[in-house]
Amino acid sequence: MRRFPIILAIAALSIGRPAMSEEIDKFSVAGWHVGAYTDNHTGQFSACSIDMPYKSGITLLFSVDRTFAWSMGMYNEAWQLKEGGAYQLSYAVDGGRALNGSARALNSHMVTVDLPDSRGLFQQFRQGQQLRIDAAGGSFFFNLDGTNAALNAALACTDKWVDADRGSQTTDPFATPKPSQNVASSAGTDRAANPAEAISFMSNLLSISGVTGFTIVDQEHGKKLLPGYDVVWMTERAIGGLLIATDQQTRDLDKVFSDLAASDAGGCKGKFASLRQPVDDKSRSYVLGRVVTACDNETAGDEAYYTLFARSAGGVYLMCVISSKDPENDSEAQEDNAKILDAVYRGKFGDEARQ
Repeated sequence: MRRFPIILAIAALSIGRPAMSEEIDKFSVAGWHVGAYTDNHTGQFSACSIDMPYKSGITLLFSVDRTFAWSMGMYNEAWQLKEGGAYQLSYAVDGGRALNGSARALNSHMVTVDLPDSRGLFQQFRQGQQLRIDAAGGSFFFNLDGTNAALNAALACTDKWVDADRGSQTTDPFATPKPSQNVASSAGTDRAANPAEAISFMSNLLSISGVTGFTIVDQEHGKKLLPGYDVVWMTERAIGGLLIATDQQTRDLDKVFSDLAASDAGGCKGKFASLRQPVDDKSRSYVLGRVVTACDNETAGDEAYYTLFARSAGGVYLMCVISSKDPENDSEAQEDNAKILDAVYRGKFGDEARQ
């Protein structure tokens, strides 16, 4: 399907009226297209949206606007709707309680439904398997594969561009900007790329590596689990994170890995060990280093695998995979880590993870 009609549809969904819009950022997450859009009437950022075409000919869309209100849309080039028309419908996730909504036709091919400000509903769409929409003319079914990562990416994308808009609006353009008080910024991370890029990159890397059953953790929870990381993910056996950092912050690799080991050692109440692992010659151009730390307590323990590798846009990625030293889960967690590292070492992430 051609992208231009879809971009116009997303513009209408993002702004709430038929309009031209400029796509200022785009990437893919878990099979969904993610885009950031401006309102050409105001020149300001308007929304980030995700869209997925289905075999039925319908493209399902979700949008998070600059006020963090969200909406859902359906687009089909074969439809002939009356612009401005209103339609009653209901929608439900995984056979749960159906919610009533009012759809409006933004143009002849697209309807949009404003969704309530509900964390619970957002979670349903993130974690659900199937969406059902019932309208007067029939029912529509959509698999929700990848919405966990994609909706998180849309939210992070809006957060990024709203912050960018705020930063560009100043009453005194000649004043020296005040230093950022953001902890991550002062630590040297590249905030212009986070967290949308991190979510996109890690979701695609996990997918192409063959790791199954992973969940991208929402930002609020992720900050509690692994403070400082731009994205946090989990499986039943492991937890991992990805941090985007500047070249300057990671120039001294010995210090980076020494600091990681020292931090892990400080949180270990039992026996602690760390090992700098070798990098093969074929991977040295993009894999900068690896270290594993281990903590053994009397009743439990864990292992943390850290990998530092180059980012094409400049800077580096720091990835960690942490697993509990449970004999039942140990081999499976190590297998997940090995799959991810295999994708990294073979350079497979270079093109595919950034699509």
